[in-house]
Amino acid sequence: AIVGTGSAWSPAIIWPYAIWAYLFPLSKGFVYFVNLFYITLANVIFYFCVKPDKKQNLKLVFAQATSAVFILYLSVNMSEMFRYAIAIVLAGLLYQILFRESPKFIKYVVTPLVIIGATQVYVFFAFCVPVYVFGVMKKSKLWQKLLATVGALGIVAFGSYYLLHLISSNYNIHKTEAL
Repeated sequence: AIVGTGSAWSPAIIWPYAIWAYLFPLSKGFVYFVNLFYITLANVIFYFCVKPDKKQNLKLVFAQATSAVFILYLSVNMSEMFRYAIAIVLAGLLYQILFRESPKFIKYVVTPLVIIGATQVYVFFAFCVPVYVFGVMKKSKLWQKLLATVGALGIVAFGSYYLLHLISSNYNIHKTEAL
């Protein structure tokens, strides 16, 4: 990888842990406890957004307790749990926008920032953009929603390609002459 590009990953993979490493001493269980904090915080945010009843609450706890992602990645020192936490928060925010009355600040500031942050880590999260557009444009006609979705996904695709080109290794891009 070219020096200063973050190799195949962007620098975003380090920041959620670098902040904690600056505040607390490192140990063998450091990443585990930081991941546990992020998952706990994500679940709290999710529950405030969704407000599940007792039956739904039990289903959610069971689903997470038996989730292969949760079981596998929480016990190892990997940053995949942070992405899982982002997905949980994003699911709660999108649920709130689609099925509840959402404050404008959550709808127009917080959720787009979470989507942008998540997309910067994993481009797969760009598939949340259509759900967000349909949630924000509830009263619009279908063709307007589809047009806005295609435009938003186009911006995300070109923006992600441009940003990833700047901060990632060249082996996954067509410009291989730098290798």
